[in-house]
Amino acid sequence: MLKRRFFQNDFRVNLFFTISVVTIFLITSLMGYAA
Repeated sequence: MLKRRFFQNDFRVNLFFTISVVTIFLITSLMGYAA
């Protein structure tokens, strides 16, 4: 029931979380190449 009620909110949070993970991954890989 909670998932249904906050489906849209969860979708936005998941989208933001995915973007954050991708950004962190890119920064980490860039630092790895720099090092």
